[in-house]
Amino acid sequence: MNHPPLVGTNTSDTSAYPVKFREAHQKGIPHRAVHIEITQGEQWLVWRRSDGRLEIPGGHVDWLVEAEAPESYHDAALRELFEELDLETNWKMTKAQAIARMAGALLPLGRTVNQLPSSHGNNNEHVALFQLCWQEKWGDPSGFAPSAEVASKPAWLTFREILQTAADAPTRINSALRLFLARHGC
Repeated sequence: MNHPPLVGTNTSDTSAYPVKFREAHQKGIPHRAVHIEITQGEQWLVWRRSDGRLEIPGGHVDWLVEAEAPESYHDAALRELFEELDLETNWKMTKAQAIARMAGALLPLGRTVNQLPSSHGNNNEHVALFQLCWQEKWGDPSGFAPSAEVASKPAWLTFREILQTAADAPTRINSALRLFLARHGC
């Protein structure tokens, strides 16, 4: 897979520069990422990736090559939602329209560092955490066609169901979901 450059940073996340995806993960170079908890009542939206791992939405913050600048955490979260939920297909709208729809509902939860192992190698991510309170008028994402990155349709799970899935197959959840569980005291 051809990844755009990521936003590399220092250990205190006060600098920004482009770094190659593979290099960041092979060498453990600090870089930026986002995790998004999509909630509806007492449930969270999850899905299975093509490698079978259960995950929540999120991804890396990209280096904007043409602008020679880092993408913001907020913009990265909105882009990841657009891509992973394939909103162009599922909402039948442009990226700008979808982002405008979600922007006011995306709430920052804080930041953390993710150094949990991942399928990519060494994680050394400064992660901005967001919550998106899903609105009924947007349709039910569990009926959405999955994106190319996602192997299953999204599903709403309670915290207990996520915890049980993790207990049954701990190697079948990704590092973002493991970090989610750790933040919630598990």
